[in-house]
Amino acid sequence: MKLNLAIPGLLIALLVGCNDTTTVATSASPSATPSPTSNPVVSEKTPTPSPTPTPVASEPTPTPTNSPNPFDSDSFPKAGCGDKMPTVSKTDTVNLYPVFVDYSDSNLQTIKDNYCGDAFLKITTKDQDKKYVIQVASFTSEERANQFKEFLGTKLSSVNAKVGEPTVRAVKPQGDVKSQGETANESTSISSSASSIGKAAQLTPKQIKELIEMENRLTVPVEQSNLKLEKVKAILPTYVPPEFKVKDFKISLCNNPGDKSDRYIYGITYRNSSNSSFNIQTGSCRRGYYYSKPTIVKDLQIPSNKFDRVNLQFIKFERFDKLSNDTQISGEILSSNPESPGDLKKLLSFRSAGSNPINWQEAQKIMKSMDYLNNRN
Repeated sequence: MKLNLAIPGLLIALLVGCNDTTTVATSASPSATPSPTSNPVVSEKTPTPSPTPTPVASEPTPTPTNSPNPFDSDSFPKAGCGDKMPTVSKTDTVNLYPVFVDYSDSNLQTIKDNYCGDAFLKITTKDQDKKYVIQVASFTSEERANQFKEFLGTKLSSVNAKVGEPTVRAVKPQGDVKSQGETANESTSISSSASSIGKAAQLTPKQIKELIEMENRLTVPVEQSNLKLEKVKAILPTYVPPEFKVKDFKISLCNNPGDKSDRYIYGITYRNSSNSSFNIQTGSCRRGYYYSKPTIVKDLQIPSNKFDRVNLQFIKFERFDKLSNDTQISGEILSSNPESPGDLKKLLSFRSAGSNPINWQEAQKIMKSMDYLNNRN
């Protein structure tokens, strides 16, 4: 009986020990318990990748164009910046597109010193309003004119550059004719076109240069002040009769009290060995008048594609003493007057008088040959 009682006690002890072991094995240790924040539950599913955004085809990202301004790689300063006049063209005319900037003495000096040595002051008129501008250069295509305007805008941010209305010029057959910006004679800074026209008028390089300087000189110091001057453009005969030579050449400043503006005038007298003479001039500082009533014997209007009107007259004067008559061949070149639309303004006078004036046929040739010294202005 004792043995039988011992066996059940042993079995009970063994069962209790097994329960304790199971309890230890299943009890959670505080250090072993996973933190829900430090070890998140990771889904076993493969994540779906986000789609890569693509640009909308209708709104492409702009890219810079590969068309650099040709003037950015050009070297400056230059004697002149404009295009050469073409000598061969499908038409007999060419458009010249000028580039202007607002005028000031400092702007003009900066441009002449650093960019274009032949830049000059120009007076433009629009709606009867005068405006002073600097013409920097002229180009034979509007595209190049706009490229040069943009170039000036990047280099001189303080100036307002713009392309003006084109002017139409006849294409001359001479291969050496050049436009604004082409300087052939560096010693005198005279373009080849001005040099050839001046030479045809039998002027010296010094006289040609003085006329060009006169055209560009619009302010002069007078008693510590600057007077604004009217623009004067030199006009010369490209035909001079044989044996006639320049007898007198003069440039003067007209400064008359009470005048609204002052101006330069120039005059040239030609004479031959027979004492026959003629002269041209832009005007007189004093008002001219006839000392007797003239009788117009011949009156001719000469066709011209350079000027609005070219007149030539053969005039006879009767002296006050009525002892003799004087004859004179008188001509004038006229253009439209921007200050008074519809009216004409005298640009140049021609006169051959005295006891031995030139003949009528030669006078016509002289007037037909008249041309601007500076075709670029």
